[in-house]
Amino acid sequence: MNYEVTLVFSNLYHNIFIEDCKIKCLIYVRGCNKIDLSDFLNRLTKADNLFENFKVNFMKNKDKVNRCNKCNLPETYETIEFDQENVCNICNGAKYKQTKIDWNERKKLLDQLIEKHKGKYSYDCIVPFSGGKDSTFQLYYLMKNYGLKPLVVRFNHGFYRETILKNTIRTLKKLGADFVEFTPNWKTVKRLMLESFKRKSEFCWHCHTGIHTYPIRLALMYKIPLIFYGEPQSEFNNYFEFMKVQILNII
Repeated sequence: MNYEVTLVFSNLYHNIFIEDCKIKCLIYVRGCNKIDLSDFLNRLTKADNLFENFKVNFMKNKDKVNRCNKCNLPETYETIEFDQENVCNICNGAKYKQTKIDWNERKKLLDQLIEKHKGKYSYDCIVPFSGGKDSTFQLYYLMKNYGLKPLVVRFNHGFYRETILKNTIRTLKKLGADFVEFTPNWKTVKRLMLESFKRKSEFCWHCHTGIHTYPIRLALMYKIPLIFYGEPQSEFNNYFEFMKVQILNII
């Protein structure tokens, strides 16, 4: 069987526009307590004046920045666009999701999809799982409502908090699911973090690529053609749009 997989990753640069000047953020460190990198302090020093100027210019020009009339997101937010009423595309996407999609019909499609695959393979599906609210509910829903036997898969990027780890153990014990987790070599991860920080001002690029590709790799290894992802990016940006989604002929 031939498999074709296309992955599209968003550009995680956050561009800030002030008086027609595009400033590329140099510091984008989230969820990290300490980075032991040789040139990190040098980068901070070089960036210090940039951010001081940014703060001064931002306070001076904050009232000139266009914002969504509904959610107040600024025009500098990634993927944002405004309609004639100055409402952003993310708000319009949420409205479309709530009012234009026939969820009863979507439920029927889900029923057919599950019926097609259930009981045909060693596992009915793969569920990528972080242990957060989205993936936990998704796993619970599939097992309790459809009686599926999933292979629960997680790429451990090295930054899961203790609460998440405890929630994972508790959830898997209560639901009773097989669980596979991959933790890459930390020395390799540190080199990747440094390289991605230099190239994209984003140290956790291994997180994004691992989370998206590891479940697909296991699907190929175990010949499980059905994967349930639980986080549509249209909830917080517009790389994916409810209004443009296509239901492929997969039933």
